[in-house]
Amino acid sequence: MSATLQNPPSLQWSISLEWEENGQLKTQEIFQQQTKNGEITVGRADCDVKLNHMSVSKVHVEIRFDLQQQRFFIKNLSPQNLSLIDEKELEYNKEFGLNENSIITLGEQNLKVNSIVISTLPSTDYSFKGTKGRNSSTSSVISPSAHPNQANSNPISSQVNPNQNSHQVNPSPSEDDKKKSCNDKVIVTAIIAATATIMASGITALSSYYVSKNTANPQIHQTKGQTNLRPEK
Repeated sequence: MSATLQNPPSLQWSISLEWEENGQLKTQEIFQQQTKNGEITVGRADCDVKLNHMSVSKVHVEIRFDLQQQRFFIKNLSPQNLSLIDEKELEYNKEFGLNENSIITLGEQNLKVNSIVISTLPSTDYSFKGTKGRNSSTSSVISPSAHPNQANSNPISSQVNPNQNSHQVNPSPSEDDKKKSCNDKVIVTAIIAATATIMASGITALSSYYVSKNTANPQIHQTKGQTNLRPEK
């Protein structure tokens, strides 16, 4: 069982009014979120747009946004005081369309529609999928990205690179240590052998020296003995 719910596109709007009061220019921008049911009241009392001129009624006009027509309308709520839109009389309890740069006259107070902004937000789709016999409250839409470990049904994702050696194993640290130890032993053995060879050569040279020296000494003593001999008297 599946169902799809689609929210209609929602609109966000704002309207800016400008007027002069006591020689000063005032501007007020009203956003949709600031209104109640999309209605804006204008008058001398506690309204959304408050005017201090005595010719303005307590609640003089009401401005609302029509969602279907996507347009602002103004409605006259004061049967006594004058209400004009672009110099056209606005009858009591009647509506008239508003546009940018429209001039609203309430009694002796003029207001200008400075700007109108209407923006459309994209619609949102909600899809619900379930199986018969299951509790619908537990059904939800699961995005593939929400479960990265889930197996992909695409056969391409299951291909294996033939050049990849899955049985290749990096040498363990213990094997590296063994190789290093063997190399060290070979170097030490070579050093010892070279040292022994040098020492043997030195000993042989010293032995030859002493032997030759001792051999020469008896001849010298014999020569000395012969030179020191004197004839007997």
